[in-house]
Amino acid sequence: MDVEIIIENDHESLITTTILKSKENKNVEVVPSACEKKRKKGVFNPQWLLDSQVSSFLREYKLDSTKILCIACNETFSIHYGGKNDIGRHIKLKRHINNMKSFNINRQLITSTMKPNKEIEETAAAEGAFVYHGVKRGHSYLSQQCITNVLKTIFSSSSAIAKSMSCGRTKCNSIAVNVLAPRFTQKVLTEVKEAYFYSIMFDASNKGNIKFFPVCVQYFSKIGVKKGCIIDLIDDADELATNIFENLMTVIKKSDLPFDGLTSIGADNTNVNMGNNHTVYTLFNNEIENLFKEYVDKYFSQNVAILEAIGHFCNGIENLTWNHIQKCIELTKIEDLNEDNLFNEFTELKLTFEIIKKKQVPLFDQIQFFLSNEQQKDTNTSLPMTIRQNEMDEEDEEDQTKVIRSDQLWAMLFAVNATPTPNMKKLICFLYSIPASNAYVECVFSDMKHLLNDSRNRMSVESIAAELRIRRNGSISCIDMHKYLLSQKELLEAISSNNKYTFKKQRID
Repeated sequence: MDVEIIIENDHESLITTTILKSKENKNVEVVPSACEKKRKKGVFNPQWLLDSQVSSFLREYKLDSTKILCIACNETFSIHYGGKNDIGRHIKLKRHINNMKSFNINRQLITSTMKPNKEIEETAAAEGAFVYHGVKRGHSYLSQQCITNVLKTIFSSSSAIAKSMSCGRTKCNSIAVNVLAPRFTQKVLTEVKEAYFYSIMFDASNKGNIKFFPVCVQYFSKIGVKKGCIIDLIDDADELATNIFENLMTVIKKSDLPFDGLTSIGADNTNVNMGNNHTVYTLFNNEIENLFKEYVDKYFSQNVAILEAIGHFCNGIENLTWNHIQKCIELTKIEDLNEDNLFNEFTELKLTFEIIKKKQVPLFDQIQFFLSNEQQKDTNTSLPMTIRQNEMDEEDEEDQTKVIRSDQLWAMLFAVNATPTPNMKKLICFLYSIPASNAYVECVFSDMKHLLNDSRNRMSVESIAAELRIRRNGSISCIDMHKYLLSQKELLEAISSNNKYTFKKQRID
């Protein structure tokens, strides 16, 4: 006797029919038993999820078709025997009813906090500009948190961005320390590396029981001399020459600055810094030959020739002669300068200057237009930006006279000249990297006095260093900062991300 098995699937159950074939070719159908029907009955049906009453919390359980997943209860239950009736019994359970209450609330919260990418970016830009403004104007983080809450209340019905802003004390501090300060400092370090030479200036100041050593740099950039840019803040109570030297060397290595590009150091004229025996200057001079001390009267009173040679370049290119350049090269001993090419480059720049000078537009206006265009390139915006905002703020009450700065004139000549002038640029970068005084470090102490006052006496050294770097290195105005952030996708992601939060303090048992 042969046995033939026919399987029929009606989406609800599997029915097995056995047909027996006898020798007389008569088919005898054997009806499956009730036990077999029950065993094959309940499997998942995708049509059930079309029901709006259960589609929000029911999901297919792919590992076992006789079970279904309830995401509200976070559990699976069997539908093997009852099918859809098992779902109805599960819905009526008390624990499911209680779980659905919290499940609906969580879904509403998740839906309300989901924002499109554009809104997230605009909110991040608003928060970053808000923190930048607060740091530049000396607002505490508690003050910024309070202002944020006020703005959210006032503009809750008219502005989605104001309603979405959340600048609490911790978030403001994290944006300043881990997003804005590293960005502006890295920009300064990149410019220093692009320049041929740089100088380091430092000083010490006591604030309570803490002694700070701000480390600043001066260098010649593509828009002229930049000075007073702070790259680090050292917290060390030891003022020994060896210790100061080691700290400065650590800063140079950590910043990845070329050591052979250091032209001078600037500090107070004390025995520890500028003496003749075992001082900071002598320790550096042992590593670098022909290192300049700071550009102060006491040093140059004994080196009048160097003072006169450098002074010719400060008057611009109009009255500069080749003899002045040769004398300067002889005294400064700059290496790897090709004098033949230097002469040709100097002649080219003189001709370029004469062409520019003959234009109908005044030379001062041409320089300002050039600086504005360069700043727009740096910030990737099409709107006019504020040049050196921190310096301009200090001069708001002074009369703005149209004085042509020689460093800005040199920067424009290098940019507009038809061919590159590497030798001449190297010479100018060396000369303009030498600081005129140590006053710019004192400006850092003035900023520190405003940000670290009696009402903010619990600020960490990390927060103080971050705010100083934003104040001294951030050259964008508060208004333009928002436009700048909208053009910087990586900054917006850093502001929105949770990676900006760092909790380094650990409990010590």
